[in-house]
Amino acid sequence: MGRHRWNQDYRQFGDIWIKYDEMMNKIGDPDPETGCQYQLYGGTHKQGYMMVAALSIDPAGDRLDLHGNRIKSIMTTGHRVLARIHHNCNLQKKDLVYHTCLNMRCLNPAHIEIGTYTSLQQAFKTLGKTRGYVAGTPRKIQIQKRAYRFSIPELLQMKYATSKQEIIDNLNLTKLEASNIVRYFKSGVYAWLDEYDPKVTKTPKEIVDIKKK
Repeated sequence: MGRHRWNQDYRQFGDIWIKYDEMMNKIGDPDPETGCQYQLYGGTHKQGYMMVAALSIDPAGDRLDLHGNRIKSIMTTGHRVLARIHHNCNLQKKDLVYHTCLNMRCLNPAHIEIGTYTSLQQAFKTLGKTRGYVAGTPRKIQIQKRAYRFSIPELLQMKYATSKQEIIDNLNLTKLEASNIVRYFKSGVYAWLDEYDPKVTKTPKEIVDIKKK
């Protein structure tokens, strides 16, 4: 495999190489009120993180750097790239990168830290916020990607249907849709539905409309 001239466009930060100028041109100026910076254009992760194309050393890679190391193309999140730039370090998958401003869309390197879950919890505590569910407090419904089409009563009908044909007949779905619904229930995608199910809990939550508007 011949050597690629990729290194003319990329800069190394820790264990990855990125097109630094191209990435930074996508980031806007700091918000005067919060100091947070945001992505101006480009693709994002489903959680809102900026996505960045990068190169990383990998024995299975199909490119060679100047030292003969094999390089592989990867996609990673912008906040993890900015953590490498800010701290000039390598990152492993297990390393936790979080925002001290608790704004996942923020791309201000000064708001991005590498730490532990303890330091993350401390950041929440400092800002007077909580992470995750706290007993006795209301919890938002996590709407699943394929649940927004149906109401909770309809989902409960699907849950206790004895066959795919029953789902097709009662909810006017196609055979493929009914098959997918059965598979999703088996995989536990709708585990949150138990909180609204009178057959599971003695104090079911109030039924709310979760259909996509």
